Amino acid sequence: MAVYFITDGEYIKIGKAKDPYKRVKDIQVGNAREIILLAYYKDYNNKLERYLHKRFSHLKVKGEWYKPSKEIKRFLEYRCNNYELFKERFFVYDKIQHQYQTWDIQDLFQNARRLIHIKDSMKSSNGRFIQGSPSMFVRLWQQEDSLPEIFKPIKWKQNSELINTLFK
Repeated sequence: MAVYFITDGEYIKIGKAKDPYKRVKDIQVGNAREIILLAYYKDYNNKLERYLHKRFSHLKVKGEWYKPSKEIKRFLEYRCNNYELFKERFFVYDKIQHQYQTWDIQDLFQNARRLIHIKDSMKSSNGRFIQGSPSMFVRLWQQEDSLPEIFKPIKWKQNSELINTLFK
């Protein structure tokens, strides 16, 4: 099951489906506006969807549709850049995954510290970009891949123009 974020260009729907791409097609049938998949988290259950509905309830328009906000965008653009952000995201992970015990908490925190350390060592002099040898990027990507999906940044499915318009 995947938890997805789709848009009709005005609002964002947060829902769940086995196949988010098929779900977009199904929703498109009854909608005059183009439906676009913004992002999704695969292999998550009802707990993540319920958590997100509760977290963004103040933005609810109707059903599973929400007003775009900087808060939703920040959630989608999450990056494991500093330990405080990691701990905030860990709270989300803990709330939705505590029953599975698939990760040792200490391992999770050590992996996050390593990832943050690698990124810090790769920052450019102005601190805005990361740079380094190809092997450094491989280390970074391997470290990111070692974390559960909810700790990884979303890869936007559409161009930045739509994202900037939607989350203005």
